[in-house]
Amino acid sequence: MITFLLMVCMLSLITGCRKPSSVADELSGLEDDSTEGESAAAFQKGALSDSLGMKDNKWEDSFAIEGEDVQKVDIHVDVQLPDTDHMNVADLKLNHPSSDGMKELIGKLFDDGKAGVLDEEQYPKWKLESLVERYENLVAVWNKSDSLEDWESQSKKEDEELLKKYQGQLSGASDEMVTSTGYEENGYWGEVDGKVWELTKYKAGEDEYGITASLVNNQDGLVTQIDTSSDFIYSYIGEELDDVENVCSISKEDAIRQAADFLSKLGYGEYEVKETKPIQWEMAWYDGDKEETFVEGYTIYFGRAVDGVQVSTSNYTIFEAEGWVVNYYMDEEAWVRVTDAGVIGFDVQCPRTLKTDSVTETSLLSFDKIQSRIKECINRKAVENSHDLRANSMHVLELDHMDLTYLVLTGDVYTVIPAWRIYNCRDYQDDVIDNCILINAIDGSEIDWMSVYCRILSDEEWEKEFGPIEY
Repeated sequence: MITFLLMVCMLSLITGCRKPSSVADELSGLEDDSTEGESAAAFQKGALSDSLGMKDNKWEDSFAIEGEDVQKVDIHVDVQLPDTDHMNVADLKLNHPSSDGMKELIGKLFDDGKAGVLDEEQYPKWKLESLVERYENLVAVWNKSDSLEDWESQSKKEDEELLKKYQGQLSGASDEMVTSTGYEENGYWGEVDGKVWELTKYKAGEDEYGITASLVNNQDGLVTQIDTSSDFIYSYIGEELDDVENVCSISKEDAIRQAADFLSKLGYGEYEVKETKPIQWEMAWYDGDKEETFVEGYTIYFGRAVDGVQVSTSNYTIFEAEGWVVNYYMDEEAWVRVTDAGVIGFDVQCPRTLKTDSVTETSLLSFDKIQSRIKECINRKAVENSHDLRANSMHVLELDHMDLTYLVLTGDVYTVIPAWRIYNCRDYQDDVIDNCILINAIDGSEIDWMSVYCRILSDEEWEKEFGPIEY
């Protein structure tokens, strides 16, 4: 029998569950990263809170439970409401990058709408030269080792085979652009403002895809001079060094404007800014004796919004245990990198389109009924000793955060609904949460996070996607 997997839910907090009227309005809340959460957490006394029957945003409660692990529950939350006077339901449809869609995207992105096919069996000369240099360095490092583990020997063999392959292709290669006829390929290259970019369509999840593109030569987008003796340079998306100056001369606000305008030009104008972080770059050498790090530019993150209110996203880590074989659905999100050179790269994952005629205002259950439903769910899960709940060493389940947000229910149709989340944050990582209870804000039903974000795989499906099963 296959070893089963248990998903441990780690839902990412949404920082910015407010309703900006424009990107300019959004900028005012992003001048200092430390203020983003405070803006989102403010209790909005108004039409929405009145309709919920809420006099304030406090919920303090403590009660005993006859569970094996959870024997007591302590709730101490400041309830967060989105900055809106109503909530909606809406449908999303998949926005697959079809052949026509790829043709349209290429026309918007590349200079004069021209792009060449970037096919592994027919790479242009510049691409092959880069690959040959890379694998020459890798093989040279392997050859320096006196002894190799089995897996290292296998990796060395694979690198040697790829080097030989690319060297053979290079002998007859040219930089002539081979244009696509049907736009069914996954890779393309062309110029953006006179600089070479690569564009790739990739699979993201079961039935969804993503688009990513960036400068081929990082130096074209950086002020910092790259040490030409380094073997490669890469960036940590979203990481930052507090004690290192960001040498980018444009402001974060300007970077956000450029990023938003860029996505809108490509046809992804339905997103709202979530957060902005500096880009940390690192020059490295294959022998591992030297690394140099610097900070230059910004990564601006975007998320799906309905009527200006952000849709909450998710993240899961898979642990091996007794349970089901599952996989997670990918979230719809995007990021754009901006430096003094302008936009130097972007990624749009699982793009969807909002069905505008499906957006309908909905009524919500009162807050006191939601509180009762939450307590019922906690009690049932505790008695069942559900893996969804984990108490501390004193058998106390602590819940310290609660918000009203939007969730996407996956299935034949992607439906956005208002939902309540109550959970607690891990002490060591504020953006990772545990013990999450999800409640439909319309009818009070519990939302099973597995049905929302996961799918059960048969043995055949697992092997098709991930390879042979180890028994």
